[in-house]
Amino acid sequence: MSYGAHCALAIRHEDIVYSSLPLYHTAGVIIGVGQCFIGGCTLALRRKFSASKFWDDCVEYKATVSAEIFKHNFNCKFWIESSFS
Repeated sequence: MSYGAHCALAIRHEDIVYSSLPLYHTAGVIIGVGQCFIGGCTLALRRKFSASKFWDDCVEYKATVSAEIFKHNFNCKFWIESSFS
C-alpha cells in the first residue's frame, strides 16, 4: 500500500512529509513512515494535531507533502478557517 501511495503521489527522496497522524493509524504509516522506507524522504512529526499550528509547522519543517485525513467537508472547512484566524 505504501508503494502504491508512493507512485500515485510521486513522492521523491528530497520531499519532506509532514504528518500529525498518530503512527498507530494506517494512513500515518502508509503516507508517513512508509514513504521514508520506500523513497528515503524525511518525515516531520507532530505529537498532537493542531489546526491553528498546521501551516506554521509546514513552514517550519519546510514540508512538501502532508499526510492528513478529512472525513467530512465540515472538518476540512474548520481546519482551513482556523488555520488563517
